[in-house]
Parts: sequence; C-alpha cells; structure tokens
Amino acid sequence: MTCCGSPMRSRRSGSGSSNRPVLFEYQGSTPLTLFGRITGIRYHFPGSGARVFIDPRDRAVFDVMIGLKVVVE
Repeated sequence: MTCCGSPMRSRRSGSGSSNRPVLFEYQGSTPLTLFGRITGIRYHFPGSGARVFIDPRDRAVFDVMIGLKVVVE
C-alpha cells in the first residue's frame, strides 16, 4: 500500500478491456501530433482518416479532442 494512491485508476471506464490500446480516427484536414499526458508517447495523425492506436492511459484527453473519434472499443 502506498501513501498516495492513484485517483486515475478509479476513473477508468469500460469493461475488462481497459488495458488494451484504443483505435482513434482523425477527421481533421491537416496533420496532427499529440503527446500522451500520462505516457509521453508521441501520436501522429498524418491527415484525415488516419487511424492510430492510443495507450488507454492517455485516452481521457483523446476522448474530448474535436476531430478524433473512437473506431472500435
């Protein structure tokens, strides 16, 4: 047991598949590069229709981004 628990754990949504990468599709017209807030991973969407797997730990930010949508859960 640690002194400082992770509040993010209790906020995860979905079923038991929360450890699996989530596929997002970009609907914007110009290239987009984002960095995961938790993992620091660089995610690059080269243009409209590009699909990228996102680490589930970074998902919260991607869920609220305009122009990105989940393809398959």
